[in-house]
Amino acid sequence: MTRSGRVRAAMGYGDGHSEQLIGMVLTDRQEPVVVATKASPKNRQWPAAADTPVSEAFPKGYLRECTEASLARLGTDSIDVQQMHVWAP
Repeated sequence: MTRSGRVRAAMGYGDGHSEQLIGMVLTDRQEPVVVATKASPKNRQWPAAADTPVSEAFPKGYLRECTEASLARLGTDSIDVQQMHVWAP
């Protein structure tokens, strides 16, 4: 967590363990925090091939599933920034 109250995680870091740890830290925090996390591609390929369509790596409904799972692991009802976790070539 940074001094400015921002925290970043990803479901791919330790298969969601980083989000669980951050959730435990945020439980007792009184100050506002900006939470950002990332959803991994559905096929978990790192990196996704350059020609893989976004609709294949992140199919319809998949980001919602990822977001709901992240909310549960973080123990919060909101995420400020949800990113698609891919490597740029």
